[in-house]
Amino acid sequence: MSHPDVQWKVIKTALSDDDVTLDGFDKFLKKCPGSDLALLFEAVDETDYSLPDWIAALLAFDRWLDENGTSNRPFSQMLGYINCCTQINPPNVSLASLKVIVYESLIEFGFDDKDASHL
Repeated sequence: MSHPDVQWKVIKTALSDDDVTLDGFDKFLKKCPGSDLALLFEAVDETDYSLPDWIAALLAFDRWLDENGTSNRPFSQMLGYINCCTQINPPNVSLASLKVIVYESLIEFGFDDKDASHL
């Protein structure tokens, strides 16, 4: 898949050349028509979580959607859901694993990309 060079280099550097995660993220993006990496970078900048944390959360989200037979990957709605999950952790407490928070939230509350109430 063709990615904007600068953004992809930042992602590759952030993942410390973790080829398994990088490949998984590339495959995930192929399932997300119209995905805009700039939205991901903006979302990351608004939280205390790192880019690798967000990518791991997106891959956990993707896995959950697969497990629930959903082929649609609404990138911006997924980012909105993850952003809500970043607000679960109380201030001044060490950050919990974002991918675990996202996955547990999906199990408990589900996800409906037609319902934007979680945004």
